[in-house]
Amino acid sequence: MGTGLAGLAGCLYEQHFNYIGPDSFGFIESITVLSMVVFGGIGSVPGVIFGAAVLSALPAWFQIIGDYKLLVYGGLLFLMMRFSPNGVAGMVTAAKARWRRPAQGGAS
Repeated sequence: MGTGLAGLAGCLYEQHFNYIGPDSFGFIESITVLSMVVFGGIGSVPGVIFGAAVLSALPAWFQIIGDYKLLVYGGLLFLMMRFSPNGVAGMVTAAKARWRRPAQGGAS
């Protein structure tokens, strides 16, 4: 499913710019896409869509970080891999599991 969505994204990209070449995806674009996937959650399509939406809007929210976008993405990658390896999707899943779990120990 992921490769099908990637193929669809490639088709839409080509339709928009009318050209795809080796220079179309350099280092900065690769790091941006990697950050989107790790932030959203590897293996979670809704999580990756959420990560892409948030990280696409991030430079617009913080105009001042324009030149430091890669530094922010690097810090975000470090924090997510260190504290939440499954990304935002993993945090949501863990929160749902804690919420649904009955209280331990209470009165009988």
